[in-house]
Amino acid sequence: MSVWINRALWFFAGAVTLAVVLLFVRHPSHETKWESVAPPPWAAQCSDGSWYSRNDPSFKGCPVVPGPAAVRAAQNITIVPVKPALPKQHRIFPPAEFDHYYEGDLTIKIVDTLEELREVCQLDGKQLLACSTHNHSSCIIVMVKDEIMRQRAWTTGMLLRHEMGHCNGWGADHAGERSVSWPTTHWAEENMRVRLPLPKPRPLPPDTAAKTDRSPR
Repeated sequence: MSVWINRALWFFAGAVTLAVVLLFVRHPSHETKWESVAPPPWAAQCSDGSWYSRNDPSFKGCPVVPGPAAVRAAQNITIVPVKPALPKQHRIFPPAEFDHYYEGDLTIKIVDTLEELREVCQLDGKQLLACSTHNHSSCIIVMVKDEIMRQRAWTTGMLLRHEMGHCNGWGADHAGERSVSWPTTHWAEENMRVRLPLPKPRPLPPDTAAKTDRSPR
């Protein structure tokens, strides 16, 4: 008799356990998270990732998530501003000790083409725009015309200053060469540069004018 009573108790306990499991599976709590399927219409999510029921009268609101500034302040993090990009710099000017007007006998020659410049300077550098030679009392500077220099983003003014430094004794190794930062006051756009006035038409010589006024008879 006791054996049958024990079996009945075990059967009853198993049935109660199964009923409890089925109850929780069919009725999930409001803390359930939906990841692979869409949440039901009554579910909503807080900014911290937690879910809540819109129909839950006991819900007191989502937790307050501190913003980036509050987080940095709590962590004592200092934000260092990024420095702006430096302008491009190009070495062209001589050191200050050689960067002044040449006080000797100075000759400046302007040629029309790079080919002529290479021939006069007897140099064949791809970057050649000017050259100079000097002795104890005189200096000669040869430069290509300004229009060609400006195609390389230089001017005769900047190259004259460079070559005059050599006239003053600056070495060919360009030691201590100083940079010019772009944009620079040494370069002006075409519409900002001063222009020479157009040449006035030349009057014809008297004998030419007399011949021009003659009409055929």
